[in-house]
Amino acid sequence: MGKCFPRNSKIWVFGSAYGFEGNSKYLYCYTVEHTPDIRAIWIAGSREDSRNICSKGAEAYYRWSIQGIWLAFRSKYWFFNVCSSDVNYVASGGAWLVNLWHGVPLKKIHYDVESFSNANRYKKLSYIIRKVFLYTPDDEVYENLVSTSKHVSDMSFSSALRVPAEQCLNFGYPRLDPLFWDQEYSAKWQMRWSSIDEQKFIKKVKTYDKAFIFMPTWRDHAPHFIKEQHWDFIGLDKKLAKKNTILILKLHPLTPLSLVKSVQDCSNIELLDSGKDVYCILPHTHGLITDYSSIMFDYALLDRPICYFAHDLDDYLDKSREFYMPFDEVVYGPVVTTMEQVERFLLNHESITDSNEARERIKDLYFDYKDHDSSKRIVAHFTQ
Repeated sequence: MGKCFPRNSKIWVFGSAYGFEGNSKYLYCYTVEHTPDIRAIWIAGSREDSRNICSKGAEAYYRWSIQGIWLAFRSKYWFFNVCSSDVNYVASGGAWLVNLWHGVPLKKIHYDVESFSNANRYKKLSYIIRKVFLYTPDDEVYENLVSTSKHVSDMSFSSALRVPAEQCLNFGYPRLDPLFWDQEYSAKWQMRWSSIDEQKFIKKVKTYDKAFIFMPTWRDHAPHFIKEQHWDFIGLDKKLAKKNTILILKLHPLTPLSLVKSVQDCSNIELLDSGKDVYCILPHTHGLITDYSSIMFDYALLDRPICYFAHDLDDYLDKSREFYMPFDEVVYGPVVTTMEQVERFLLNHESITDSNEARERIKDLYFDYKDHDSSKRIVAHFTQ
């Protein structure tokens, strides 16, 4: 239906499935601030988000408002983190779709998945019938896909998302720009674009001697894995308090927060809502704990310690996802399997030795650029 409407190349729309966050957020903010001849519009998933963004002196509309629907039909360039539904899938026909994606793939995605529950989703009769008679986000063809390096595009995106290599823009992710900002610019940016809650949280983090962040990934086969592990957050909290250290727990958006209710009673463990933007917080942390999340690649750009909590690696590979590369080739810090080892990292991280050579190799492989100009390169490409 969208093909019936004339598209304006000076109107760009942006959106995200999980609120005002991700690559689309940072690209949107850059476009608003640096490209006055482009009408940059955030298409929000809630009226509250649209009001908050408008209060910052920018333009935003609720997805299903009259203005939101109309501008989705009128805009030529669409920028989003997952698929066109981040903006409004109904109006996507005829738009130039730019998928900014939401992570550097370690785990196989979409068409590259060869086993487990997702392997045959594109081969089933129900999918074939749907593809013939209906159009859904699963069937989308993207004009461009933004990647962090030629290696990542060739290894994953071209095959997994059916985007030819020449249409992959290896410009870097806009959400990684804050990792390279100086303190003055970062503070100025946060005053305008971060929510009051996010600003307060960063101020709180700065009051601790050390700050760490724990970001586990989603597990297709075990969505309740945190509860199943019976982690002793209360006991860990007491140890962190003695060190004046804070641990920020940021779960995958699909992981229910109800699984970690005990954290609410902790003074030195903070649960960060999955909808909150983490990329302005990362520069204020001293180390990361993760497992198989793509955050491991992003965080390497900070040149800070990472503890890889691979307690269920074999189970994950057997039941959830395959990897594009062997796990031991994409890590540069300690790989641990118990909470006791994680605690040692948190409480005595100074004694942990990382491999600088491995870290630099990973950065060179996964990032063609290591700077704060990802948004600048993308905007320049579409305005030249």
